[in-house]
Amino acid sequence: WLAFAAAQDPSLSGRIRRLALFSLPYQPPPGPNGSAERRRLLAEALGGADPADADAACLVAASSTINRAWAGRGLGVQPLAGGRLAGDVQDWRAAVGRLGDIREVLLSTTAHEARAFIPPGAAEKLPEQAAAGLRARHFKRPDDRPSASSAWERMTSDMTEYQFSSPARELAAELRGAGIPVHVSRLDVEAPAGAGAAHCFDLPFLFGDRSQWRDAPMLAGLDDATFVAVAAVWREPLVRALAGESMTTGPGEVRAVGIAGGQVRTARVPDLGRGEPVRRAEP
Repeated sequence: WLAFAAAQDPSLSGRIRRLALFSLPYQPPPGPNGSAERRRLLAEALGGADPADADAACLVAASSTINRAWAGRGLGVQPLAGGRLAGDVQDWRAAVGRLGDIREVLLSTTAHEARAFIPPGAAEKLPEQAAAGLRARHFKRPDDRPSASSAWERMTSDMTEYQFSSPARELAAELRGAGIPVHVSRLDVEAPAGAGAAHCFDLPFLFGDRSQWRDAPMLAGLDDATFVAVAAVWREPLVRALAGESMTTGPGEVRAVGIAGGQVRTARVPDLGRGEPVRRAEP
């Protein structure tokens, strides 16, 4: 998110030529009301102290207070518009218009991003009305969204589509329209115990060092040979782009990386989306 914002900063013009955006979330800065409320909560939590003088423990506690206040509404602690951060940083057309020096963009998501935020262990506690409310509020055609066997499956699917999959699709379309080459990938390899391909699950494969992730539950049961194979395939677009090759995918398609029959597979598959997300600014 910050890399995408930085690429639009006029003071960095000419310094950024390529962008690799892994799991870019749709989380535009809040409007004046939301910004003022967050600042008020921060000041109260810090007892009026200057945030620049607060220690890490105080800032973490204050952040938790703000996040609890925003529970169910969105992200509490987040960048606020002003100064060098444009309020329309995620208005895709305006944003792409500020990417004049960008020559290539790589976008990627995981298949089940939102399961990192609402893990399988929370499935039984998730009320039906919460899943129904999110779908009704965030999609113009909620009936077009896929059905699922539980409120948890519907809610995590809808959150993934609204905050990650559809933003990648929308941004890719704007980039193509502006003549900027773009490549879109999706990781379909799944972690055990229903966690799926959650947010950040691609990081071990991106960096490729299995020894740094030996105790990671999300990699339990994945043998070294399979890990190496997934890592090589997952980071291939980035490696080839850094070597100077122009990497692209076509409109309405994504390069999907998964495991089938014990083998790592890649395929360019349709990625059309369903339900049409509603993009509304927070007041």
